[in-house]
Order: sequence, then C-alpha cells, then structure tokens
Amino acid sequence: MNKMFVKYRLGLCVLGLSLAIWQVGCKGLEYPNCKTDSQCKVGTGADAKAGVCLFGKCQECAKDTDCQEGQQCKDNMCIMTCADDAVCGEAAHCEAGLCAANCEDSSACVDGQVCSSGRCVAPLTCSQNTDCQTGFKCESGLCVQSSSEAMTVNSKCPEENNIFFDFNKYDLRSDGVVILDQWGICLRENPNAKVTIAGHTDKQGSSEYNMSLGERRARATSNYLSKLGVDEARMHDVSYGLEKPLDPADTQAAYAKNRRSEISVE
Repeated sequence: MNKMFVKYRLGLCVLGLSLAIWQVGCKGLEYPNCKTDSQCKVGTGADAKAGVCLFGKCQECAKDTDCQEGQQCKDNMCIMTCADDAVCGEAAHCEAGLCAANCEDSSACVDGQVCSSGRCVAPLTCSQNTDCQTGFKCESGLCVQSSSEAMTVNSKCPEENNIFFDFNKYDLRSDGVVILDQWGICLRENPNAKVTIAGHTDKQGSSEYNMSLGERRARATSNYLSKLGVDEARMHDVSYGLEKPLDPADTQAAYAKNRRSEISVE
C-alpha cells in the first residue's frame, strides 16, 4: 500500500510539473520578439505598431510594399521619399531621394566628415579660423567642429561680431565700442575661451598697404578688449587686408561693409 501511495504522489508531481512547463511554453512572446507577422501588430490608435517578423524580431518593413505610399523601406525602416528638403520638415533633410535626420554634431557622422547645417559633409579646407563657418575652427588645414565649450561661448556672446571702421582709419567708432563692451563681458565670464580677431579692408589701395591697415584694425580691437580685462594670450590677431570682403561689389556701400575687424571664438 505504501509503495502504491508513493507512486501516486510521484505521478501527481510529474503531472504538476508538466502542466507548469506547458503553461510557460504557451505564454505569448513579448514585443518585439515574434514568430509570425501578426504578433508584430500590437496596440491601438496612436500607439499602434505594425510590421513584419524577421528572424524572430519585429521590424517595420522588409520591402517597400510594407510601407505607406510615399515611403521606402531602408534598413527595415519606412523612410519618407523626397525631392527636396521641404518635404522632410525641420529635423531632416533630403539625401539621395530619402529623408535623413539632421545631425547635431560631428559625432553622428562617419569618420572624416563633419556636421554642417544639419548635414554630414567633408570638411572645408582652411588656413585660419575665420575661413570656417560659425562653430568650426581651422585645424591641420581643415575646418573641424569647435569644442562644446566654444559652441556654448558662441551662443552666449553677441551675435554681432564685426567692428566697422571709417575709410583709411583704424580708430574704433562708438558703435564698435558698444559691441566690444558686450564681448568683453562675455569673454570675462568665459575665461577659457580664445578668439581670433581678423582685420579687413576695402579694395581701395594696394594689397601691401591694406594688409598693414588690417593688422592695425585687428590690433585696435584686441587692445580694447585687453583694457576690458581679457588676457592678450587669449586673442590671436590676423590680417586679410582686402582678400576676404563681406560684400564683393564695387560700390561705396560694399566698401563700408568690408572695412572691419571680425571676432570668432576658437
């Protein structure tokens, strides 16, 4: 009798274990794990997800016909097709016929490229920081993205970075002093920031004379900032003379724009 009771209890244990294993085995797979396409269609309304099951994982698409009209399947994602940037919205741009997300910094780009205006592009060649756009600096002959600190300083300092001069003069005007006072405050509040100050002229006169005049305009600018408490070691003066005009037109209005010194954060 005892042996039969033991066998009975053992049978119950085996049955209970089998039921437990069966219940576990029958439990539904959790998204994004799948066995069939139907398991990739979950949720309702705005939270609804639809897709296809590929190698045990739910993906948005496997071919173009899995996507809505006007979209194309790329890397198992439905991407909006486009002819120009306007189709893609503010956060994306049109690239090779498909909307691609804008980059925020160069870390999102492949090696050898930089993020410029939301796109990953080959860096521009340069000889000085002023050859590069805002947020970039010249390094080893190429424009590379400035450090996050420099970008932060750019966002805090005055948007106006041109100090204008009268014809054949390098004396600071009152409008330039107002701008430099603001730059002085910003640079004192960011003591690690360095700047390049480039002197420019209009096209009147010889290249040699204008190169010298550009140097005097850059020096007048850095001298004023030095008096405001900005260490001279943080400022790099350079002259381009008549070589880099803001406005290439041959008019007096264009000449006035080109007589300047330009401040850029390194």
